[in-house]
Amino acid sequence: MRTFLTSLTLGLLVACPGAGDNPDDSTPACDTWIQDTGLQIGVIDPVCRCGDAGLEIGTGDLRYEVMEDGAVVHQTHGPQGGWHLLTAARLEHTRDVVEILTWMTDAETGKRGTDDLIYRVRLVPGEQCEGTYPNMYLYLDASELAEGEADTPPEVMACRYFDIHMCMTDSGGRDLCTEKRVFLKPDPSDVESGLAEPCDGPP
Repeated sequence: MRTFLTSLTLGLLVACPGAGDNPDDSTPACDTWIQDTGLQIGVIDPVCRCGDAGLEIGTGDLRYEVMEDGAVVHQTHGPQGGWHLLTAARLEHTRDVVEILTWMTDAETGKRGTDDLIYRVRLVPGEQCEGTYPNMYLYLDASELAEGEADTPPEVMACRYFDIHMCMTDSGGRDLCTEKRVFLKPDPSDVESGLAEPCDGPP
C-alpha cells in the first residue's frame, strides 16, 4: 500500500521551460540521462543542472536537521492511536519540485515496518543548488513483524535496528536512492503505560 501526500504549494505550479528555465538559455547540455528540456515541473538554476544529484535522510519538523547513521530515534504515539517517525530530506542539484518515496525495513529480517509514503513537494531553498523538505511523517506498520498477540509497533518494533530507505525523482530525469540505519526506541508514554519494554539504547 502507498500513501500519497502533496505539498499545498504545488497548487501554484505551472509548466516551465526546461533548460535553465529560460527559453533563451544556452547553457550546454549535461549528461544525456538528464532531460531538462521541454515542459518541466519546478525550476533549477542553470549552474546546478550539471552537478551530481544528492540526497540525504534527516529529521526535523520546522527545518531539516542532520540525522547520523545509527542514530537513536523514538517512535511517536499519535493522538489518533497510530505510531510514526519524523523524517526530512536534503537534496542537491535537483529541480525545486521533486517526488520523495520513503519506507522502512527491519535491519535483521528485511521485513517491512511501514507502507510506502510518497510526497510531491516544492523544496525549501538553502545554499546554492540545495533544497530541503522537513516534517515528513513515516507511519509505522507492524503487520509483517507481528508475533502472536504482540502486533503493535511498541511491542515488536522497539529496541531494534531499522533501515530507512528514501528515493527521489524530478521531471528532469534525476533518480536517486539512499538509506540510513536507525535504532528505534519506544515512545516514553508507551513505556509508562506498560505497552512497551524500556531499552537503554543500541546493544
